Amino acid sequence: MNRFSESEKKIIDKLNSEIITSDKNGRYPYVFISYKSDDRLIMLKIVHRLNSVYGLRVYYDKEFAVNNELWVEQMEDNMSSAKCYGMVSFISKRYFMSYAACMEMMHSQTSRCFMKRRKHENEYLPIVPVNLDPWPIFSDDELDRDTGLQHDNVNLNAEKEAFINYYDELSRRMGLNYYRTSKRSCRFSVKDCESIIKSIYDFANVNENRYYESTFESFCNTLAENIHNSVYKLDENGRINSVFDEEKYQRAINSFHSDTGASEDSRIVKAVEESDDKSDVSSFWSDFMEYAFGDGEFGDEFRRRNPSKDRTMNFSIGTSRCRITAYRGKKMLSCGIQIPDDKGFFNDLYAQKKDIESQIGSSVSWRSEDSRKSSCIEVSHTFDTEDDNDKQFEWLKDTMLSMKRAIKKYL
Repeated sequence: MNRFSESEKKIIDKLNSEIITSDKNGRYPYVFISYKSDDRLIMLKIVHRLNSVYGLRVYYDKEFAVNNELWVEQMEDNMSSAKCYGMVSFISKRYFMSYAACMEMMHSQTSRCFMKRRKHENEYLPIVPVNLDPWPIFSDDELDRDTGLQHDNVNLNAEKEAFINYYDELSRRMGLNYYRTSKRSCRFSVKDCESIIKSIYDFANVNENRYYESTFESFCNTLAENIHNSVYKLDENGRINSVFDEEKYQRAINSFHSDTGASEDSRIVKAVEESDDKSDVSSFWSDFMEYAFGDGEFGDEFRRRNPSKDRTMNFSIGTSRCRITAYRGKKMLSCGIQIPDDKGFFNDLYAQKKDIESQIGSSVSWRSEDSRKSSCIEVSHTFDTEDDNDKQFEWLKDTMLSMKRAIKKYL
């Protein structure tokens, strides 16, 4: 466990004392904060601002005590509560090395977790990540490292029982095959943990590439988009929360670039100011969803999801190996098959380049860099600013369909 310096511990204690937390016994909705203990300080800096300036209601484990016999029970009860509307995960390389973080991620997609307020058969807890680092790259030695699930501690049985229950349910629904739960004494490695989290990301349509590039303001918009606006700023009746301070909010936005808490660690967020056309982007994706799903063929191939408020929107295509990503610039649209971490699969598709490109019917860009784990097959289209949106929607819809069909037989 990371050892903080005395000065860092004082900051942690101060932030903990100032953050107003909610829980299953409270009156209003909240989000569950999932984090690795080593990232506690930077998590608290971000949550403190979201809580004090934006009024975000949060639950997180304040104690994070070693060998806390109740942590599994507390986690399950507060995440399964009808008051818990979503989970915010602070993702770093260390997160993928934590069986506890993996358990929280797994539990968020179990039927028990969302049963108290689910309205549809396939509705589970929304996940919004805060990426403290870009998507991590592990060495072979790191991937083989034991996360500690099977180590002796006072809560061994509770942890193992909870883990196996989560895994068994998700393996049936998602087809997980990364960990043999029948071998109760087997190790749970970083590779197991990483693979499970990737599968959950794909299943839950989580966009792992975007949120570390956001301002606090746009991140709050992301929460409203993917979870519900009642977890911050507004109460259930649309009134301003007492914790929300408009003056602080405006002051924080104006001083964001010079704020010491944001500049002292570049992992917190990268300020990307696109507020001038943010509403236009949001409206574009909302209108595109209505247009595209009016086509029965599109509805057969893709699952409807909430429209994005970023320039990028991801679409699952039924596998964790890849997804389709659409992007809308000011004068350009692009559509790509994103392959997060499977160069072998990219090479297999590239071997079928002629066949795939003939089915897509457009000029295709194949990108795979040795320095990056991800690779992409992309098509771009420049449009006239005077073109109406229907022309853009039609190009994007047709291209997405042709791209999925072009690689479907190779999945």
